Formats: sequence, C-alpha cells, structure tokens
Amino acid sequence: MNAKNDTAVKQPPAREPSASASSDASVSPSASAGEIVSDYWVERLAAGDLPPERADAVRAHLLGEPDGRARLEHLQASNDEILRAHPPAQVAADIERRLGRAAAQAAAAKARAHAGRPGLRLNFGLPALAAAVVLIVVARAGGLWPGHRGRDPQEVGSQTASGSTDDGERVKGLRPSLRVYRKAAGKVERLQDGAATHAGDELQLAYVAAGRQYGAVASVDGAGHVTYHLPAAPGPAVHLSAEGETALPSSYQLDAAPGFERFVFLTGDQPFDASVLADIASGRTAAPADTKAVIFTVKKP
Repeated sequence: MNAKNDTAVKQPPAREPSASASSDASVSPSASAGEIVSDYWVERLAAGDLPPERADAVRAHLLGEPDGRARLEHLQASNDEILRAHPPAQVAADIERRLGRAAAQAAAAKARAHAGRPGLRLNFGLPALAAAVVLIVVARAGGLWPGHRGRDPQEVGSQTASGSTDDGERVKGLRPSLRVYRKAAGKVERLQDGAATHAGDELQLAYVAAGRQYGAVASVDGAGHVTYHLPAAPGPAVHLSAEGETALPSSYQLDAAPGFERFVFLTGDQPFDASVLADIASGRTAAPADTKAVIFTVKKP
C-alpha cells in the first residue's frame, strides 16, 4: 500500500494565455456546458488570429453558449466599424507622415545643437539655410570649422608683440590667433591681415586661445578712436574658451574713419587689465610681460 503524502502542494495561479502561446490554454468542444469562452478567445477568433483547429474548437464551443453567436457577431461588427473609420492604408500613410516629421525634427534638433557648438558661433543673423551653405563653403575654403586645428599663416607666423617666448605655448605648434570675417552681399568671407575694407563693412571677430587662459580684444581706427570688443569696456580680461575657434558675442561695423582699423588680441595665463589694449593698439606701449599680443589690421580708404 502506498503511503499518502499529507502535505499539500500549492499550485501556481492560472495565467491568462498570451497571444504568443495560445497552446497553454485550450478550448475544445468537449468542455463542460457551463464554461464560457473568454473574451480573449472570442477576440482572437473574430480577428482570424487562431490556427484552424483551434478556431473550429473555439467557434463550436462559443456557438453552444446561449448568446455565443451574438457575442461573436457584435465583436465582428465592432471590428468592421473600426476598419471603416480607420482604413489600414490611411493609417499606414499617417504613420509614415508622422515618422517623417519626427525624423525631420530630430535632424533639425541635431543641426541646431551642432550650430550651437562653441567653435561655430557667428552672429550675422543670416537666414538659416543660406547661412548653413555659406558657412560650409567658407569652412572648406578657409578653415572655419568647429574645433579646427589647421595651421593657418597667422597661427604659425603672425605679427606679434610679446613679452614672453613661444616656449610657454600649451598647444604645440599653435599660437593664439585672431580671425576676422566680413559679411557682404549675403556672403561671409574670411579676411587676411592687411585686407581692404570700407566704411559700413560688417565684421565678425573670432579667436583661438591655443591654451591661453585669459584674453581681451580691442581696436583703434585711423582717427585714434579705441573700441573694446572683449570685454565691451575697459576692465578685467575675460576667461577664454578652449573650444577651438570662438566668435565674439556681436559683430562690428566699420565707421568712416580713414586709413585703417587695427585689432589687438592680448592673451595671458594670468588675469590682467584689458585697459592696456588702448596703448598697445595705438603703438604707445608693448605688451606686458607674460602676455602675447596678436595684431590684425584692415585697410580703409
């Protein structure tokens, strides 16, 4: 005689069958008469989502219920109404349009993020598409590109007035540089030192710190008038960005003073007073010790 185990074994609770495992819960015509087919199986039957044998078993059991046929017909009618209101082809086309808009918005957000990088911040206010095309052309022609490390003539052999030697450069082979761009006739061009300009020309200044920590920019025109560009007034030098080329916050329009406009970019590893730029730009003094002055001059008639 077999011994009876008095210890009850708890069975896990029954799970609702999933769409991917319909064989876990069967429905057959031999089920008890009082058993009602669940809405889950009725919906799958109406949707044609059951294998043939399972569909026949569910249908036979459902039609044996008092209101089984009505349940099935009601669900099929509801499905037909939804399909009429939302034709599959129309829904698919709408989804494609939404995906297209989402992709375009993502691309635009990426472009805005790219344009907002510190290495590419011109402030001429060109229309977005035209500006993008112009900047790409200028970039390939003259090196205006985020984080550009090209060895342009000014960087490796610029005119400088310095109180220190090049041995202190933090970025080997790269010197602090000042770059000047001009907007004219809807185009942006990078100017070379000594370029010819005219009153009313709109210039955008940008610098490359080349590892220097502090800096300031000022200019003097042929009439002796001094303009501070960075900072906008005499005072402490600003902390420079290390992210490649960085444009100044605003552009500058040349006035009618004849002769020239001489820009000075003074850099150092320690804080200094930017007011010294007025005398450096006017040629009355040299750059203080432990600083480097980059001079960029444009000619005016």
